[in-house]
Amino acid sequence: GDVEGLIYASDKQRPDTYFVWEISGDSGFYLEGEPSENRALEINRIIRQELYTIGTASNKCVDFTLYTYPKDWKDYMAIILKDTFPRKYFRRNFLLENPNRREVKLPEGFTLTRVDKSFLDGKLYGDEHIRKWVEDPWKSRASFFEKGFGYCIHTDTEAVSWSLTDYVSDNRIEIGIHTNENYRRRGFASMVINGVVNEAIERGFDTIGWHCWGDNDASAATASRAGFIETESDEVYNAWFDEMDNLLLNGYADLFDHREYLRAVENFEGAIEKREKQGPGAGTKLLKNESGLADAYWFMGCALSMIGERDRAFGSLFKAIELGLERAKQRIELEQLKGLQEDPRWGELLAIIDPADRC
Repeated sequence: GDVEGLIYASDKQRPDTYFVWEISGDSGFYLEGEPSENRALEINRIIRQELYTIGTASNKCVDFTLYTYPKDWKDYMAIILKDTFPRKYFRRNFLLENPNRREVKLPEGFTLTRVDKSFLDGKLYGDEHIRKWVEDPWKSRASFFEKGFGYCIHTDTEAVSWSLTDYVSDNRIEIGIHTNENYRRRGFASMVINGVVNEAIERGFDTIGWHCWGDNDASAATASRAGFIETESDEVYNAWFDEMDNLLLNGYADLFDHREYLRAVENFEGAIEKREKQGPGAGTKLLKNESGLADAYWFMGCALSMIGERDRAFGSLFKAIELGLERAKQRIELEQLKGLQEDPRWGELLAIIDPADRC
């Protein structure tokens, strides 16, 4: 295959249910078939006893997102993902069918180039993101060059916007797109898509898929402008393999998305406790250094503020400063801290923040 992964089936001869793990940095779990409690229990066993063992030991795998079909699987989600403590999101799916060739008009000073060996052997500012994309989820550069393709708009020195195939199957491809933050809202995404569409037509593909997170309105708008039709929105579940990191991310979600402040405190406390017991050498990606730990203390202070525990909140905030909190100016302006600003300790907190970090 072109993408590294594992496939589980309900029966070797006549399977009616499949569970697939696409092994990559942002790996996908794909479950399709006939829902039942017994199958849900078996899938949970596979995830917790087999896939977590691989994921936590891997330098490549960070997290997973579970996609299911049909939607009836949602009735068994508590069983399937037991003890993974996931976060629920939505993915939006788009299709472009039987497209016509398109004209690619570029502003002066910009070039559209195929992402091939010659391109990857060169050097543009920002092109490390393209190299990573080619190598993940594709098994190798050779696999990408053989079956995949992509284009990049660039200047003489900088990658501007790029679109590459994530997957290729029969007459269909799935693509992704990214634009350098310095060049957004200038139409480059639509231009590079036109190049990819033309290449797809030349290779005989008549269906192009595009997907994005449910809250990524900019990506959805770009897809619409490029002629893609939104087909559905899927409920998906995401968790990180490292328990420490997953606790931290659940803390952020509870603090900012769900406004479940007590639960946020519990998640931040759990992550911090594990970090302090296990040390920075653990498998964590987010709490590997003191900066990440400082963030955890600061945002726990925000959650404590929201449940009225001022003493603990200030203790957590002062600890964050002690650990070297970065981007302090942004953090002191968070709305979750407004309830602390009339307390005398707020002035003490501001006084010890590095003035250079408050600019």
